[in-house]
Amino acid sequence: MKNIEINRSEPPVVAHRVHEYYELSSNWIHTQVQHLTRYHPIILTEKTANLGDHEFPEYCALEECPRVERWMNWISGRIVGYPASFSRMIRQNNAQLLHAHFGFTGYRVLPLVKRTRLPLITSFYGVDASKLPKKYPIWGKYYGDLFQYGTRFLVEGHHMGRQLMHLGCPEHKISVQHLGIDLARYPLKPRQRQKDQPLKILAAARFTEKKGLLYVIEALAKLVGKHVKTQLTIIGDAASDGDPGYVEESQATKQLIMNAIRKNGLADKITLLGLQPYDVLVKAYYDHHVFLSPSVQAESGDNEGGAPVTLIEAGASGMPVIATHHCDIPEVIQNGVTGMLAPERDSDALVECLLTLMNNPQQMLDMGMAAHKHITKEYDAKIQGSHLEEIYDEVVRDPF
Repeated sequence: MKNIEINRSEPPVVAHRVHEYYELSSNWIHTQVQHLTRYHPIILTEKTANLGDHEFPEYCALEECPRVERWMNWISGRIVGYPASFSRMIRQNNAQLLHAHFGFTGYRVLPLVKRTRLPLITSFYGVDASKLPKKYPIWGKYYGDLFQYGTRFLVEGHHMGRQLMHLGCPEHKISVQHLGIDLARYPLKPRQRQKDQPLKILAAARFTEKKGLLYVIEALAKLVGKHVKTQLTIIGDAASDGDPGYVEESQATKQLIMNAIRKNGLADKITLLGLQPYDVLVKAYYDHHVFLSPSVQAESGDNEGGAPVTLIEAGASGMPVIATHHCDIPEVIQNGVTGMLAPERDSDALVECLLTLMNNPQQMLDMGMAAHKHITKEYDAKIQGSHLEEIYDEVVRDPF
């Protein structure tokens, strides 16, 4: 555990509760924390990952506590519902509020909220508002408790806000908070394809049904069938840890993807990079002409909730994005302006979008430029960090 010395001249402290700080597939949580300027963040987490040698906030990671302290945390967790180390971290740092990431984390932190009497902000991101309550109806009751005791609930867009209201969240407790990105990492590079170049397509996602990667493979097969010169790169892989049901579904989706690649003889048209560090993904944006992300509503009920952050990043780089009319994606990708949207599960429509961009170099260029402009205005992490702190201010002033 790392602690900071309390000084009344220091900014107010917000404690972020997250299961792991941080997963590569959810690096946007770290981006939110990074861009707070008036609030000092501390992290309450089970474990850490991918911290490297960079500067990170003070944190308490249960797996890193000494053995005796881990034992005491287990006991306190069983008796009062939260690890004693978290309570002490909050007390020693004089935290002013709690910010839980994912709805299920918000519910699980309720005993600590009741003990500390701190206001609770909970950010929902997708699976927590869609698949979880559908697969496990008991979460309808759990969320009822969360919506009662929680002060504010953050969503990526208006579609996800309606999902929360459908689950019973009072509308006045919901605020839209865009997931901003560090624009300095995404300088504008207009996308131009030479006539003799293959169309270079990039997809980046976890191998789960909602990401629609099977339709990416179907679209590629149809392009190849039309003798279109193209090359696809996929960054991502199946989950290997976490909830057993999620891992099983992810591994099954990976098998379907691999089978589709073999069946269509596409091995020489696809580069599978697996999970990669963030810097590799950023470089890949600039090495490709178009980003393809055809999200779908999964049979399990899982959906994006908001929109994948990769769409925001790709657009910021000046790359046109092809995605689907799904959840809050239309708030990120303006159809026909900053990219193109197709119906869900429609690989023919994806092919039509790809061919349109391929055959109209000026449109590809214009869409990429418009995408950069839109993302710069609406998804700058600095601006969104300031907006988040305004929400913190409101909650601290009037917590209940």
